[in-house]
Amino acid sequence: MDLDTATGRALDRRSAARSHERALRSAGVDLPARFHVIRHSVASAMLADGAASMRTASEILGRASPRLTADTYGHVQDSAKVAALSVVERALGG
Repeated sequence: MDLDTATGRALDRRSAARSHERALRSAGVDLPARFHVIRHSVASAMLADGAASMRTASEILGRASPRLTADTYGHVQDSAKVAALSVVERALGG
């Protein structure tokens, strides 16, 4: 359950979504930026270039475990695997 940090009460998702939409309109952002889409974009960006470990990303996203994060966003790691293997290839003179 998410909590409102100002009051400590349970966060009403609909109210949060409305506040989010108002903030986007106020900022002149014209796109359907649902919380889930933003969350996925943030996770993908962190993991795509190795800026964050799976554990760090999991904690930032508030996931229960790195395993859940890996299961959800693991496809992003493929590019990191290619980059890591390129380092090995160069080290071996390839």
